[in-house]
Amino acid sequence: MKPTYLYVKEHTETHLKYFGKTTKKDPEKYLGSGIYWKRHIKKYGIDKVKTVWIKLFTDEKELKAFALKFSQENDIVNSNEWANLKEENGLDGGFDKGWWSKEQLKHNSEMAIQRWKSGKYDHIKEKFAKINIGKKYSEDRKNKIAKGNSAKWSVTSPDGIIMEIENLRKFCRENALDQGNLSRGSYKGWKATKINN
Repeated sequence: MKPTYLYVKEHTETHLKYFGKTTKKDPEKYLGSGIYWKRHIKKYGIDKVKTVWIKLFTDEKELKAFALKFSQENDIVNSNEWANLKEENGLDGGFDKGWWSKEQLKHNSEMAIQRWKSGKYDHIKEKFAKINIGKKYSEDRKNKIAKGNSAKWSVTSPDGIIMEIENLRKFCRENALDQGNLSRGSYKGWKATKINN
């Protein structure tokens, strides 16, 4: 087994913590790799991350036992004090889709969809929702979004009626159509072409 460090990182401003593992030579400089954690520190400042605790492991069984015990005792998945979305076992990380067959990837995808629908990951959805609370866009970004939403389109109905509209999103909402599909050219007999100004 490669020498592996378990660590606890903390954001000094928000006091959110992250428990993880790394095989990097300098775990002090390593910021952590959890999805929620990385988004959090990007938003609130990477320069405000400190290492609270580090421990080196060379035995895989000891590493796994310690990581799982720590994860469960601190309830790192459900606690709002921690950014972890799953328990740390000291072994996972560096996932490569190339390791899996197409059948395994399909099965994993189906299982993940079932778990999300069952509500098993509602606490994760809440953590991600918190990231976007109070999110502010620049005026330039707002204008680009508004311009994109109100572009002119030539839309042809299944009956062959041609209309010129200004906001495809609004048009699709009012006519129970899928904007994503219609914006690609056609959907359920409807056709749409963006008009360049």
